[in-house]
Amino acid sequence: MVSKNVKRLIGIFSVFSIIGTGLLSATVANAATQYATPYYENVQNKVNSNSDSVNEKTNGKPPEMPQGGQNGQMPNGVFNVDKGSSVESTAVMSIDGTSETKSKEEVTATKANESAIKVTNGGSLTISDSKLNKTSGEMTVEEASDFFGANAGFLANEGSNATLDNVNINTTVAGGNAVFSTGEGTKVTVKDSVINTTGDHSRGLDATYQGEINADNVKISTAGAHSAAVATDRGEGTVSVNNSTLNTSGEGSPCVYSTGDINVSDSKGKATGSSIAVIEGKNSIELNNCDLTGYAIGRGTGGVDDAGVMVYQSMSGDADNGVGTFSASDSKLTIDPASGKYSTAPMFFVTNTEGVINLTNTELSFGSGKLLNVAGNNGEWGTKGANGADLTFNADNQNLEGLITVDKISTLKLNLKSSTLKSTVNSANSGKEVDISLDKNSTWNVTGTSYVTVLTDEDTSLDNIKDNGNTIYYDSSNSSNSWLEGKTITLNDGGVLTPAE
Repeated sequence: MVSKNVKRLIGIFSVFSIIGTGLLSATVANAATQYATPYYENVQNKVNSNSDSVNEKTNGKPPEMPQGGQNGQMPNGVFNVDKGSSVESTAVMSIDGTSETKSKEEVTATKANESAIKVTNGGSLTISDSKLNKTSGEMTVEEASDFFGANAGFLANEGSNATLDNVNINTTVAGGNAVFSTGEGTKVTVKDSVINTTGDHSRGLDATYQGEINADNVKISTAGAHSAAVATDRGEGTVSVNNSTLNTSGEGSPCVYSTGDINVSDSKGKATGSSIAVIEGKNSIELNNCDLTGYAIGRGTGGVDDAGVMVYQSMSGDADNGVGTFSASDSKLTIDPASGKYSTAPMFFVTNTEGVINLTNTELSFGSGKLLNVAGNNGEWGTKGANGADLTFNADNQNLEGLITVDKISTLKLNLKSSTLKSTVNSANSGKEVDISLDKNSTWNVTGTSYVTVLTDEDTSLDNIKDNGNTIYYDSSNSSNSWLEGKTITLNDGGVLTPAE
């Protein structure tokens, strides 16, 4: 097995071979940090009962070489995978490899990189009816907080377990994540608790490197920038939230930000400075019976990423490449009319990634008339001209209304099952490929001239297409359209389905 130091040298020499001679000025810290999270590495080694040095022991996945930053380049800064790992993480109360039960505690951390409580080295803690405070002591290195949980109100790592019952957690400093779980086998349960954070980079619940958090009946409020209520970060953590409140007010602080797997059920929330939800890379968000509202405020140049929900790949190295999946069932997603983006932002934006959106019986409320934009971007993420998206959108028992746009480097497969679509699709004929499939219980109410690559319809009479006198163009050279026989077909309201020239 290759040692950590050898891996580090290989990574460094690989980068030097790419960029030639000279000093490499780059960092693993990320483009995504402006949303909610850089990710975290759990590379922690016990120094004493209250402190960790993270230079020797790796518990979790080491950081990958970033695949690029803005404009497809390495992010700016100094490349150093251990930039955060050299910081010692301390705690007022440390549970180190032991099993303990606490009640009616009030613990306040005031030093830099100090947590109120840390459970480490396979330890176990059950704490109830208590208060944890982080009132002073800023993070000294952003990566230490974002990647390792230094400065968090409550930190669990190294395969430890903890249960927090009726615990109030308040942090007022930068890097003051409230509950942080990092490393394979680390599990934290939070129930009947209240979380408030006010500093930047201070998420409510945050899991990294296969850490896990399960929360029930938790009220979360964050006020700082880049402080999602619920987040998973580098290393694909897992968070499950039930019957909770997720409110944020800071820039780049959605209700939910995922570079792991997040499941939220029976919950409500509002993000007044950001989108509702953001997925980065090969990760997922699943909502069930939730009511979430956002202001659709992105942070990209020219508002390119202003959207209710965004699925993307930042190229920062925080998330593996692959399919990002957003699912919502029996829920309500709203772009707030009070937002300055209400009249312009699409409900969904997908860029520089493969994506899947699954909607079932979910109400969508937005004011722009733009349902979906599948497109590249100006170089914020990936290389301009090569950073489009490939999206599969599955609608089941779903009402969809609004414009659908796809650019020349992007594709869309829209599958309707027992659903209705009221939309103009790909009106500029710009999409690289746009396929629409309707089952016999679905309808498409066409609101303007539309272009599709492939049209599939279980109702071969096409009676489930209400054309309103509009024209739908299809690609007669595509074998999947052979059932149309290259014909121009007059639809019920006088419009036509006809081959594109």
